[in-house]
Amino acid sequence: TLGLSQQLKLTDKISADFSIDHAKTIGDEEAIFNEDEPARQGTQRDDYTAFSVGLGSDNKHWSWTSRFEIRKGDIEDKINFRAGVIRHLKNGKNLSAKLSVTDSDNENGDFDTDIKLSIGTAWHPTEKDFVFFSRLDLVDEKSNTTNDTSERTDSHTRKLIHNMHYSRKINAKTQVSLHHGIKHIIDENNQTRHSATIDTGTIEFRRDLNKKWDMGLRGGYLRDWTEKTTETVAGVSVGITPTKNAWVEFGYNFEGFDDEDFDNNNYKRKGPYASFRYKFDQDTLKNNELPIHKKERVKQESANQEASK
Repeated sequence: TLGLSQQLKLTDKISADFSIDHAKTIGDEEAIFNEDEPARQGTQRDDYTAFSVGLGSDNKHWSWTSRFEIRKGDIEDKINFRAGVIRHLKNGKNLSAKLSVTDSDNENGDFDTDIKLSIGTAWHPTEKDFVFFSRLDLVDEKSNTTNDTSERTDSHTRKLIHNMHYSRKINAKTQVSLHHGIKHIIDENNQTRHSATIDTGTIEFRRDLNKKWDMGLRGGYLRDWTEKTTETVAGVSVGITPTKNAWVEFGYNFEGFDDEDFDNNNYKRKGPYASFRYKFDQDTLKNNELPIHKKERVKQESANQEASK
């Protein structure tokens, strides 16, 4: 695999980057007895060349990013586009919008087109002990694939999904979190149409045991209003803070359900699970910024210090 990438600072507020990648299997192709086994060298039977370009900006009131990628492969061709914008308001409020488009074509005639538009809001006042998130997703997925009997299958799925999270500290050691989600699905498969409305609700309590350890209790439901069925989730977990801004959780759900639109990390499935979270604060982002941005920031901070003397 060969690659080339470059970052550019177009203005004080706008940055750009581009990259070129090429992957090619070297040597004779080995016989593959297990289709799930990863390739020992090169790519999994799909050499490709990819090009991507990105553009972004970050300032006090607005932040936005965009990226376009085109990939030409021996087996599959892909086009990806991503764009997002955040509006920073007063008192810890933010508005956001994100668009993603993915189109793939396979040499056997299969194709997939996925479009997702997300609109969200967040509120985290600096002097208050609560956090509120709300997001509305519009999803459109189309595909034409070949099944095991070499018959072609057309599918078209549309979803309207809303998720809302609210978390609040009851006291110095106890926190309660609420989640509600609802979605409407329209699914068409070879001219067979199916629709459903599903909602979910979850409540979780967490209690600090000491500076490093905490424990939690969780309960909730998943209700299919079309089929008139209900599933539940109930579990316990322990968490540890190994270092600043990091948190690791180990839990077990005695009852659970599986729905990627409400729980894409599978934390509500029945059985054991583990999760890891890392908080990116201002200092963390400074340590991970591009060198060209860091140089400009250090120069500006030095100038500010000289001006204040």
